[in-house]
Amino acid sequence: SIGSPSARASWAGLAGSSALLVDSPDNPVEASADTLDNILLRGNRLYYTVPSHYADPVVGWRLFTSGFLHANILHVGFNALLLGLLGATLERRLGVVRFAVLYLAALLAGSLGALLASPRALTIGASGAVFGLMGAHLMASRAGGRRARDSGVMGLLVLNLVTTFLIPNISIGGHIGGLAGGLLASWVLLAPDRRGRVPAWLASMAGIGLAGLFFFTGLLAATTWIDPLI
Repeated sequence: SIGSPSARASWAGLAGSSALLVDSPDNPVEASADTLDNILLRGNRLYYTVPSHYADPVVGWRLFTSGFLHANILHVGFNALLLGLLGATLERRLGVVRFAVLYLAALLAGSLGALLASPRALTIGASGAVFGLMGAHLMASRAGGRRARDSGVMGLLVLNLVTTFLIPNISIGGHIGGLAGGLLASWVLLAPDRRGRVPAWLASMAGIGLAGLFFFTGLLAATTWIDPLI
């Protein structure tokens, strides 16, 4: 279960994603502590990518903190449910460290995708990371010698992709970016499962490097990318 020692990172991500609610990206209505208000709520959005707006020297944290804020109860509830369902299974497969690296990489890839697809939009939510976990389930099935469609999440992924494009005010770039990041990161992190000679620590370091690539590419996009892809 998600509360077991084998799912500690999933539980931490679930708690973090549920910690803050905002009724708009600039108007926080609930916070668990003043510290969170100072660290997260004033950094609760992806900055506009017009260079003149990129004045805060630590604005890069928003590539990360935006994934722990949600617009309403339905938003946080849906993401928390999927994180609980998808995360615990993956964490038991990967272990705490590799799962945490996977979640971080997918979250940052989602932020990067949001900046590329809609650079002037304000974006919050853990959906990009959750899409990354769905992609990781597909890769885990392949690593175990099964077809991706036998992973049990293919139908869920297709449904969520359809709603991504049909329902307005959903970050298409965030979802697609998170999915792509999760697929790539899980391919790296599952190397020890495919090839026993690859140690888990080496796969974790490679995953951290990939997450760093997503982060710094996101910073670059935030300072130079203006025209939306979508």
